Amino acid sequence: MENKKEITFKIDWMAITIWGTDDYAQYFWQDFLLEYLGDVISKGHGGRGFREIGVALASAKLYTSPVNDGLANYFHIELPGSACAAIPPIVMSEMVRELQLREEIEGLKYKVTRLDLAWDGISCTPDEFLEAVEKDYIRSLAKRETLDVRRSPFKEKEDGSSMGTTTVYLGSRTSTRSVRVYDKRGYTRLELETRKERADLIARIVLVGLPEDWADMAIGHLRDYMDVFKDDEKEEMAEWWEELVTGLVRAYLTVSSAADVELVRIERWMVKQVAPALSVLMDTVGEGVLDTMIAWGRHKRGDRYKHILNNIKPAPDFEYQQGRMI
Repeated sequence: MENKKEITFKIDWMAITIWGTDDYAQYFWQDFLLEYLGDVISKGHGGRGFREIGVALASAKLYTSPVNDGLANYFHIELPGSACAAIPPIVMSEMVRELQLREEIEGLKYKVTRLDLAWDGISCTPDEFLEAVEKDYIRSLAKRETLDVRRSPFKEKEDGSSMGTTTVYLGSRTSTRSVRVYDKRGYTRLELETRKERADLIARIVLVGLPEDWADMAIGHLRDYMDVFKDDEKEEMAEWWEELVTGLVRAYLTVSSAADVELVRIERWMVKQVAPALSVLMDTVGEGVLDTMIAWGRHKRGDRYKHILNNIKPAPDFEYQQGRMI
């Protein structure tokens, strides 16, 4: 069967706990992640069993100094989808391979606690997947009682049309595996979210291989959890599912700039949430209000955006002086 459209595979979330000192955490970050996610900036507080939380570009986080009365040294790294997109896959593979090698030779302990595998561009809408589950066209380790559907309100687009988003969840979020199918900016994504021992197992099998082989290896783990058929006889696979599991799936190896992604996110938020109200102020109070608000924003922002400012060159008509933009 020929693919109707190109399907791509990517790692969309990774969280890993490594047993080592805070010094090793800094070394590990510098060795593998600094070039792509920038410096880690302390949030000034702890959480989730750690005294220190640091944040970098693309919402990547480093948790250090565990609250365990010195019983063990370990740290935790959390890489959401945008952070994973900024790290070259070969670097992610090298990162896991080094940990595995050090575990075998030195006894270093590590555990991948979450790993999300994503397939983009599948020929199935969330509602079609929902229908397949409801009509018992699937073979899955998940119980149908775990089915959950969430729909966002319809929002008017610039061309006057409206569009909502639908996400279909299958599987308990407290178990080691679950699936979700949802709209993703014009295409459909199927995501296998793995946790705990299942995430660790898959990472040790898939991520240590060459990135161009990840897509083929990941399909086996997806099918271990679920298959989708044409009807409840479960003898012939659904066309879109066969296209996914037996067709050519390309590993998505393009790397995004984490800093650029952060700026685009801020710009979108400003346009949607701030621009309308700001335009009213400028039309009534005067354009001078813009300079006042920018100056006040620079005074109040603190270290919140330091990880962006440290990793992006300032606009040519600005200068930095004593760590502040003037």
